[in-house]
Amino acid sequence: MLVRVPEQNHILAQTFVFGHTNPAGIHHNGVVDEIGRKNFDSAITTMLCHPSFAENEALKKWFDSQQNILYERYGIEARLKAGYGFDKAHTNGMECNNRLFK
Repeated sequence: MLVRVPEQNHILAQTFVFGHTNPAGIHHNGVVDEIGRKNFDSAITTMLCHPSFAENEALKKWFDSQQNILYERYGIEARLKAGYGFDKAHTNGMECNNRLFK
């Protein structure tokens, strides 16, 4: 998705959008980790006010056009609905599909 971001801002945009994990293994949240649309939109606005983005109109335009897609596809709500963010599955999918119970 971010391959369309101008090359000089690619790493910075990736860090702001998806966050990063430091060498100690601690994840620092990105825009897609915000809960709720209002917080997500606020984080995008804050990101675009950052000095690295403020002067780049092409980058601002790109994020304006991709904001809905970022939220709907990569936002925390979509990831939780898909089951991402959990260490282990606690159900047996095949039993559930076949409606069999032990």
